[in-house]
Amino acid sequence: MISSMHMLLVADPQILDANSYPGRHPWLVWLSQKMVDLNMRKSWRAAQALQPDVVVFLGDMMDNGRMDYTAAGYV
Repeated sequence: MISSMHMLLVADPQILDANSYPGRHPWLVWLSQKMVDLNMRKSWRAAQALQPDVVVFLGDMMDNGRMDYTAAGYV
């Protein structure tokens, strides 16, 4: 017997942080981050209503891929 599985695929969500847009006014960075967070929350609630069996995230989670590993203290 073959059973089905419902998979939710989330591709490249681009979660923002305070360093996502260097050079942008701090107020606009804050506003952008809040808007993205609200949209992500709304999308996640809609996805949960579908009751997936598994959730797979593709791509990098953070928008801030600009930071050097050595600057972040990873190396």
